[in-house]
Amino acid sequence: MIETWRPLDSARPAERMCKAGIAPTPIIDDNNSGSRGIGFRSIEDDIVMCGKSPTTSHAIPDLMSVNLLRIFNERNRRRRAAAIRAMYAKDCFFADAIQSVSGWDGVHDKVDRLHAAHPGFVFQPSGPAVAHHGLACQRWQFGPPDACDAITGIDVAIFEKGFIKALYVFVDGGPGASLARGSPLSV
Repeated sequence: MIETWRPLDSARPAERMCKAGIAPTPIIDDNNSGSRGIGFRSIEDDIVMCGKSPTTSHAIPDLMSVNLLRIFNERNRRRRAAAIRAMYAKDCFFADAIQSVSGWDGVHDKVDRLHAAHPGFVFQPSGPAVAHHGLACQRWQFGPPDACDAITGIDVAIFEKGFIKALYVFVDGGPGASLARGSPLSV
């Protein structure tokens, strides 16, 4: 059976817009004044940990969107670290065409470098995520919230025991495609 992504009734309006492929204006909160990073609920609202075994409030395709929104769009390092630990296996693997990293810290550092190289850019799901047999794919676009010429690609994840064990990133047009738009997507 193929699982497909569907909007959650409990999602906030900004999150529903992003899941629909319409980018909300990010609300960056570096001073912990009470907002939730980029204007979304906390990761704890999405993922409930019970001991070592995760109980998720989403099917695997939903977790692919949560990965984009709560990890790759999150500017607050503390909240991102918590989201990575809640969603990724401790010995996870992340690879794009240029670089691979391992473990929670490797993923965290990769996202930091991505944010530094592309300030103000956001990821948006582009179409439904699909999953079967512990594998999932999510198409995405990456660029300024109102950009028409965004970098596009697909994430392919391997899930093990409810956690992302490996995430492979494919940029449409290959690694040189993002260079043609000004800077490499991989950092």
